[in-house]
Formats: sequence, C-alpha cells, structure tokens
Amino acid sequence: LKNLSLLMSLMKTLRCLLTNPYVHVELYLHELLPAVLTCVVGKRLCAKPVEDHWALRDVAAQIITWVCKRYGSVYTNLQPRITKTLYEAFGD
Repeated sequence: LKNLSLLMSLMKTLRCLLTNPYVHVELYLHELLPAVLTCVVGKRLCAKPVEDHWALRDVAAQIITWVCKRYGSVYTNLQPRITKTLYEAFGD
C-alpha cells in the first residue's frame, strides 16, 4: 500500500475499464470495490507524508461515485453497503 504511483496507476486503469462501454466489469464489482475503498479511507497510502495521497483518494472517490451512479439502480444494496463501509471507516 505504500507505492503511491502504482496505486494511482491502478485507480486510473480501473476508471478506464469501468467507463469503457465495451468492457463489462459489473460481475467483478464485489472484488474491485474493496481495493477502491481502501484507497479512499486507508491510513497509510504512501511511504512519505509529503507525497500527494489526496490525489489518489480523490480519484478513488470519483470511481466510487461513478459506480454508485451507474450500478446503484441495478444493484440496490450497492450504495447502502458502500455507505456503511465508509461510515464505519470514518467512525474509527
């Protein structure tokens, strides 16, 4: 988790996959979202505190937002589960 450039590249790649109309990843959302949520709420995402981990958190949050908008009506428990996860993470 401490390689910020790798995490950022992975989030950007995932964003491209999710927004590509020819790639259908909805069957894998349950495997992909934990990694994205970790990039939003993880405590240590970079090796040095001066690194811009906020940019990674922003990209990951944008992915979560897009997933909720795109798949929230299809998977009705998606947004409540994400909200619960974020609530628990921010409550600690």
